[in-house]
Amino acid sequence: FSSRRRHTRWNCDWSSDVCSSDLDDYMLKSVTAYREAEIDVRRDSEHTPFRIVRVDNPEETSQFTQEFQLNGSAAGGRLEYVVGLFGLIEKGESQLFAPLIEGTYELIGLDLVALINTDYDASSYAVFGEGTYKVTDRVGITIGGRYTVDDKEYIYGLERPPSGAVPLPPTKLQDDWSEFLPKFGAEFQMNEDVLLFANASRGYKAGGYNSRALSGNPPQAYDPEYINAYEVGFKTSWADNRVILNGAVFYSDYEDIQLLSVVDLGGGNVETVINNAAKGRIVGSELELTALPHPDFRIGIGLGYLDTEYTEVDEDAQNAGILESNEFINAPKFSANVGADWTIGLSGGSSLLLHADMVYRDKQYRDGVNTPQLRADSYTIFNARVTWTSADDRWEVAAFGTNLGDEIYITNGVSVLGLEYIEAYYSRPREWGASVRYRF
Repeated sequence: FSSRRRHTRWNCDWSSDVCSSDLDDYMLKSVTAYREAEIDVRRDSEHTPFRIVRVDNPEETSQFTQEFQLNGSAAGGRLEYVVGLFGLIEKGESQLFAPLIEGTYELIGLDLVALINTDYDASSYAVFGEGTYKVTDRVGITIGGRYTVDDKEYIYGLERPPSGAVPLPPTKLQDDWSEFLPKFGAEFQMNEDVLLFANASRGYKAGGYNSRALSGNPPQAYDPEYINAYEVGFKTSWADNRVILNGAVFYSDYEDIQLLSVVDLGGGNVETVINNAAKGRIVGSELELTALPHPDFRIGIGLGYLDTEYTEVDEDAQNAGILESNEFINAPKFSANVGADWTIGLSGGSSLLLHADMVYRDKQYRDGVNTPQLRADSYTIFNARVTWTSADDRWEVAAFGTNLGDEIYITNGVSVLGLEYIEAYYSRPREWGASVRYRF
């Protein structure tokens, strides 16, 4: 829910009998969300007729989030601000049953079966604020910050049912992290159609625990990942706002990058771990064009370029196959998208919206090791949608198609060198669908 209020503050100069007023406009906003999920994943990981690697993984999770925001203006409209509080509470339990090379215990007494039970509690709390002050009619300064506290607690245990061994009895693991993340920005309004801006900010991704320690060693913790991001750009409008052209170039400096790898422990034992394995940087640019050649027709074009590089990789990551010469995961050098909307007015006040879009992504790797079999080649996806909306905007009926060209590409994967197999996951096929929506 949200609530808006206006408050007038009167400032009077009694010597000249003149009074002026500053109108403070603010809105209080609350966003509450709750989600539960229950899944049961069962799969044959190596996809052969033999029972080499099987994984059964049921999980139950619940998550509650609450955010309060106060948005407003002050100082006669020169200051635009937002301040707020955020909280997240998450609970879950999972079980992982992973019999590796079934039958080895019965044949040679080697028990490679893992049964992992995990309970976890996580919380994240933050206070944040950001304000933009118009120093002059053309120059604005933005200062913001966010202070976050994250806490994660695991109860983790490992058993080997065939032999009855308990390599790791239920063990409690707990850690917390806190970080202040600042943001600074400036903008210059050259004229009513051209805005120049520059931003600098710091971000972080919380740490955690590796919860699949199949070897019996206690799960290792990994620390937060940090980024310092810098951006300069422009926002422009042309032809009476019928053409909008925006662009930016950016530089990002990464520290303690969290990288996932599968480590060969020998003797048929492998372990999936996340380590703070590297430092790196990203240089990139973006360009966006939106045009309205007709009031009922809109077209949008977006272009992107990325250049990534690891500047330092630690020894453990190198032993797992992640080298400084490797490319970042999920980082295509070139990307593009094109979309168009055409609105057709119908009799009685209803309307028909025709939408089509295209997405292009350059080749990219899906794992940190840059396994050749897990490289997604460049691909192009076409989507379309037709939407009818009633005159009172309450009814909406749509038909749509996604991946119309039935493009097949790799979306994710893992290379398990210790067991000499590679597992890849592929894109969704061409799909058709329909939806009906009614607004009360």
